[in-house]
Amino acid sequence: MSEKPEKPEKPLYLVACSQRVLSAVFVGAFNSMGLRLPRFPECDLQLSPGSPSYDQGYLPPGPQELVTRARLIFFPYWQEKVGGGTGWFTEALDQGRCVGFHPTDLPYGRGGSPVQNLILRGRQETVLTMYQMTEEMDAGPVYRKGPLSLEGSALDIYTRIAQQAGGMAAWLAWMQHEDDRLPPAESQGPLRAGDGNDVFHRRRPDQSVLHFTVDGRFALGGQYEAASASKLYDYIRMLDAPWLEPASLSWPGVRVRLSQAELKDGQVKATAVFDFRAEAQLEGGKSG
Repeated sequence: MSEKPEKPEKPLYLVACSQRVLSAVFVGAFNSMGLRLPRFPECDLQLSPGSPSYDQGYLPPGPQELVTRARLIFFPYWQEKVGGGTGWFTEALDQGRCVGFHPTDLPYGRGGSPVQNLILRGRQETVLTMYQMTEEMDAGPVYRKGPLSLEGSALDIYTRIAQQAGGMAAWLAWMQHEDDRLPPAESQGPLRAGDGNDVFHRRRPDQSVLHFTVDGRFALGGQYEAASASKLYDYIRMLDAPWLEPASLSWPGVRVRLSQAELKDGQVKATAVFDFRAEAQLEGGKSG
């Protein structure tokens, strides 16, 4: 009796994401796009070592073996440096197997807290860039770009990013399967001096605290400007995600956290939580 030939191993792709809710959105979008692409490969899509869900034991043993075997590792939302000679992903980064997603039209807006920095600059629309990650942050060659809305809360925006990134990632996996190689990636080109190619800086948790002055100005992270309802609305919504340090007001003994902002007829309505606990002063959440 002849033995049945072994079924070929499914191509393995990993998702490295700092927030479990965004991982789920990314995976759902990846699978949904796969159903619409002809001859889409039957993939093994798993959460990567270092992701929150992985830390809860959702992957089998041998995490480094998974990283070594993965065809690509996708980073739809990741707040730590990848590479630098340490960590799970150094070898994969060196081999060009790490794929990042950045919500700016790279090379414009390289760096930290891109969503918050864009909103502070008055942007309502941006671009989501899918690129090959390198040792230099957000500087690798680009696979694809697509338009991205900055409407809604930070959670709305990050969910939208994960949704679009999942579809982009499925397209990249499909292209890799069709041609047995990745599609050509285009160099970003050099940064140019001037406002058109700002490099963003990651915001600190203490920059989430609003400071008002008697002459009608307020500080958005240390920089005072004329107060307005639209600017206050943007400031609250851009920090409104469960893992971020929310916009807040602070007085001795009390901190007021603001969320769920609405802007209508020149007024801002928001949910306010008055926190009188001693440990309430800047509990160390992220700022984007």
